[in-house]
Amino acid sequence: MRISENERIAIINEARIHFGQGTKVILFGSRSDDQAKGGDIDLLVIPGNSDLDIIYKNKINFLVHLKNAIDDQKIDVIIKQPGDNRRIIATALEEGIALC
Repeated sequence: MRISENERIAIINEARIHFGQGTKVILFGSRSDDQAKGGDIDLLVIPGNSDLDIIYKNKINFLVHLKNAIDDQKIDVIIKQPGDNRRIIATALEEGIALC
C-alpha cells in the first residue's frame, strides 16, 4: 500500500465525518500495489448513511477536506450505491485494500 499512515488516518476520519460511522473505504488501483509508481489515490466508499442526496452533497466536502488534510493530491472517489453492480466496484472489492 503506497499511502502514508497520516494519509490513511485522514481518509478514514474524513470518510466517517462525511458519510457516517459505518462507512467502509477501499483503496484500489495503483496505490494499492507496492510495485507500482506514481498514480492518484483511488477510493471506493461504501457509506454508512444511505441517504443518496446527503451522500452526493458530502462527496464534494469529503474531497475538499481530504485534500486539505493530505495536501493537494489527485483523488478519485467512487460511491457504492445499494445494488450497484458496476465492474469497477467489483474490481475494487476484489483487488483493493480495506482502510476501514
